[in-house]
Amino acid sequence: MRRLNADPLVSDVQDSDLLRLRDLLQNQIDLIDAEIDALVLIDVDFEARIAALEGGGGGGGLTQAVIDFGSTAVREKVFTITDAGVVAPTYKVVVKMAYTGEDSENPGVDETILLAAQAGTGQFTLFARVASNDAVRGQFTINYQVAA
Repeated sequence: MRRLNADPLVSDVQDSDLLRLRDLLQNQIDLIDAEIDALVLIDVDFEARIAALEGGGGGGGLTQAVIDFGSTAVREKVFTITDAGVVAPTYKVVVKMAYTGEDSENPGVDETILLAAQAGTGQFTLFARVASNDAVRGQFTINYQVAA
């Protein structure tokens, strides 16, 4: 006999249904745990790759250079960076702003400077442009890496 005040959905649930649901949830938890473990392995691998890029572990390291926009504010400028590691124009050069914590004549502008590099022989050409309508002057530090 059914109780009048019982919830019909809850009263029809059998113990076997609850056990199947528990097993299903446990399987899902196990799958999520496996995915997390895989991500942790990827993260460890990522740390090793970063160490190699920074010069640890035998990879090519980052090099810093200072670019000088001069004393008159400009929106863009082309620089030539001399580096014997740039053996051929087919080499790749990855470049980004270095945030050194130095006082800048252009506070807050470093983030808006777009950089692109074109390899040459023994040097690369660096194209720098301010993304906003601002103009910059003075010196900035960049990080770059050269690869064949």
